Amino acid sequence: MSESILCANCGYTVTNDIQLPTPPVPDLLGRNYFVSESQAQMICDTISAAQADISRLDGEITRLNAVLDGLTLKRGALQT
Repeated sequence: MSESILCANCGYTVTNDIQLPTPPVPDLLGRNYFVSESQAQMICDTISAAQADISRLDGEITRLNAVLDGLTLKRGALQT
């Protein structure tokens, strides 16, 4: 089973549509260079998209931790 599939019944996954961003201006990385206004906007857009993905993943991690906590409680109840 793929690591990104969260539900064995329906195949739901949150990570399939999240792609690691490529640097919008890779030739500028590691250099002391001023970017143009359009390049600066591309960089800001890339950062904003990455932050939105991180926020979505954080929410999904929180939800899954709650599910795991519930399953752990049920397991413990069955063992006692």
